[in-house]
Amino acid sequence: MGGEVTARHLVLIAAVVQGLFVAALLLLIVINRWVRLRRRDAVRPRRESAEEQFRRWAAGDADVEAVASALVPLPSAIAVERLAAWSSLVPTDR
Repeated sequence: MGGEVTARHLVLIAAVVQGLFVAALLLLIVINRWVRLRRRDAVRPRRESAEEQFRRWAAGDADVEAVASALVPLPSAIAVERLAAWSSLVPTDR
């Protein structure tokens, strides 16, 4: 078919394959970042609504049901994180 395959050819093939893997890895990193930004932007209005209800509740203008209803649309991990953050800010008698 052709000439003989030398070590130089094998090294060149390995370099091309490694370059393709690096390019694929960089592409996956960019796509992952884009997806995470889209998810975060989708949750932002619901998170701000929950924060507003927490502020109103801490000021005495809202009840616990309003806070709970604002937490329902949030993903559970974010809702738990916000509850933990606010529990350290609000006095225990509330």
